[in-house]
Amino acid sequence: MKKPKKLRRTIPLRRKVLYSSIIVVAFVSGAEIACRLILPADQNSRWAYHRDLVRAIGFGSLNDVLEPDPRRFWRVKSNLDAQRVRGQIGDSGPISFTVSTDESGHRRMPVTPNAAFDVLFLGDSCTFGVAVDDDETFPALLQHKVPVRCTNAGVPGYSAYQGRVTFENMSLDRPPAVVVVSFLFNDNSSWDGLSDAEHAQMLSRTRLIEYSRLLTFLASFKPRASFSAKRGQPERPRLTDSEYAAELRRIVDRCRELNSDPVLLVWPMRQQMSIDQPIVKQQVMRRVASEEDVRLIDLVPLFRSQDKPMFADVVHANAAGHRVIAEELESVFEGLLGP
Repeated sequence: MKKPKKLRRTIPLRRKVLYSSIIVVAFVSGAEIACRLILPADQNSRWAYHRDLVRAIGFGSLNDVLEPDPRRFWRVKSNLDAQRVRGQIGDSGPISFTVSTDESGHRRMPVTPNAAFDVLFLGDSCTFGVAVDDDETFPALLQHKVPVRCTNAGVPGYSAYQGRVTFENMSLDRPPAVVVVSFLFNDNSSWDGLSDAEHAQMLSRTRLIEYSRLLTFLASFKPRASFSAKRGQPERPRLTDSEYAAELRRIVDRCRELNSDPVLLVWPMRQQMSIDQPIVKQQVMRRVASEEDVRLIDLVPLFRSQDKPMFADVVHANAAGHRVIAEELESVFEGLLGP
């Protein structure tokens, strides 16, 4: 007599799907927790690229005063107290300076409670003051010369796009009387063939990556354009000339909305001190100033007229250069704001 076959218990499909989902969720959650315990919080690819580039040029300690930002890619850390930054850029020789910041990540200024006007400085590392201490930057020197309250919103590595986004999202106690705008070096840099605006759009479409350390880790395996000169750079800059002009115009428009006077500041390069070499982005800024009928300060002839070294490296001004800029701004501000 044959033994009766045991009935095989079948699991309903719905329950199978439920069990599988639970296993997948548990695995992904465990992987996310592990990544949060092991991996640092960052990163968008623009910030990672800039961080690696700063290291490659020999100025890695500058990264110690910067941190990632979801809208502007990176920003200056807040509440720094005499943070020492050391490094070297090209043939500059050793550079060492200290950075102190307020709660908004702007380089710290002396307190001026009775200042009649506010002045905002938008710019890159030249405005920020790479190579000089807090009280040696031209915004700080200007504040000693003119009864105004200066805000140095310059950030190393920034383009005019990042400056405009910064300006549009700033929390202002009162509209600035004057906004001084200076961008040049980074706008023309070619990184990965994408513009800053394209990167921002890409980040907004994949915002979840900012909150998931696991997705950030997986995204890090995607090949990234190299800044190595051996491999060559993509031709497409971070901002084309037309995009650069458009960002400057948007900053000017924002100034007019706030009833602020925009001042465009043409920044020089060290190579222009010995040879008459026009730089296209400088020409674009001059043209925008003329077409928008805004005040322009051209530092190229001003620096050429000096009989002393004005640069700490190929682009950043030394302490003497910052003093000359502050003196020039003082004379301009007397016309804008009165005695």
